Amino acid sequence: MPLAAGSPTTGTNHTAQQSSRVAAVTGAGTGTARTAARAIAAEGTHAVATGQRPGP
Repeated sequence: MPLAAGSPTTGTNHTAQQSSRVAAVTGAGTGTARTAARAIAAEGTHAVATGQRPGP
């Protein structure tokens, strides 16, 4: 069962500046995955981006 928004232990809401969401993006060294990781982070979600290449 997925957790509702807010603290996983108390269910309280976070402020707009804090996020309880985390996204793992693989292949984010280049290309579409890199763009997706940046877009996810810009929306306030913590993004963990991994990739083998540092850039094109």
